[in-house]
Amino acid sequence: MEKVKEPRNALLHYGIDTIEKLPKHNEKDILALHGIGKDSLPAFKKAGLNFKIS
Repeated sequence: MEKVKEPRNALLHYGIDTIEKLPKHNEKDILALHGIGKDSLPAFKKAGLNFKIS
């Protein structure tokens, strides 16, 4: 459960508080956020979330 909380809290901290805001960022930007790691990306993609193509 902690693996879900950490990325969610990191996104909230950086103002990404809705699913609609996540695709406005590319993977590189998301990975640069403190609290988000490469292990988070498959969970985002599995949930159907896509990132901006840079």
